[in-house]
Amino acid sequence: MPNSMCSQDEIVAENERFFAPFGSTLINCALRYNLFLEKYRHDAPCWTLSFSAPQGGSAEVHICRASNTTVRIAGVWYVDDYDCGTRSIKETAKPEVERRSDLVENGVVTALKALKNFKLGEWTQVATGYRGFWSRTWTKEQFEQFQHRFPVPNLDSLV
Repeated sequence: MPNSMCSQDEIVAENERFFAPFGSTLINCALRYNLFLEKYRHDAPCWTLSFSAPQGGSAEVHICRASNTTVRIAGVWYVDDYDCGTRSIKETAKPEVERRSDLVENGVVTALKALKNFKLGEWTQVATGYRGFWSRTWTKEQFEQFQHRFPVPNLDSLV
């Protein structure tokens, strides 16, 4: 795994090597299901598939390096309430799988199915304390527009 003594270029190169065996699978999932793909947000060894959740809010599937030979696949759905300054969160199971394309794809599909079937109010947690930051950063109108930044997914083929 990358360490703090590596240059930024070395960290990126190591992440690219690690994700290479299944990177095209994640790209294909993003295209098939109309998901926004982001690599290495905040320099983390993760790829994220994001979308506007059918039930409201946003959802993401994180595929993150867990060890030298495995990834952890975790889904999260969240709904933000600007006025209350809260983020309501529901998480999927977080299986760890080997870096094989078929296992990673199965994990992503499983997470997408779970996210698709979550119901409002079944929150894992409700995080508070966002009101001050959000109101200093955005007007309510800007915040509402920002909430719709991810694509509407094509999850019809998921049962």
